[in-house]
This record gives sequence, structure tokens and C-alpha cells, in this order.
Amino acid sequence: MSAEVQKAIYDALEAASISGVVRIVDVPIREPSNSDYPFIEIGDSQRIPNDASKDDGTTDTGVDEFIDIHSWSRYRGQKEI
Repeated sequence: MSAEVQKAIYDALEAASISGVVRIVDVPIREPSNSDYPFIEIGDSQRIPNDASKDDGTTDTGVDEFIDIHSWSRYRGQKEI
């Protein structure tokens, strides 16, 4: 994932002011402490080529990008998130 896309996702999550979320991270927390929960983690991305043929016989080269967003909670049912 490009740095621009990652920053846009981070900024959108932060601007959403999700009630109860303590942190938003884009690098995995190796050993979260109790004070880190609940948090949202921007995870891995996957890019899949998606080329589209036009009516004039040319092709537009594109890509679909799928990005994992993880929510971490210790509350049963993740109610706090």
C-alpha cells in the first residue's frame, strides 16, 4: 500500500472519532498492554490487477486494492468498539 493511501486511511479513522478507541496504529503492536485496548490496526493490503477493455479496443490498466482493518478489544463481543 502506498504511503499516501495509508495516511488517508489513518486520517479518516482518526477524524471519525470512534467512541472508546484508545489508539489507531499502522504498525502492529507486538505485545499490547492493557492500556492499549481497544485499538484499531491498519493491516496488510493486497493489490490485484484489474485491466478493463474499452469500446475502442484499448485497455485501461488498473488495480483493485484490499486493505485489512483490525479492531482489537478485550471486551466480550467487542462492544467497546
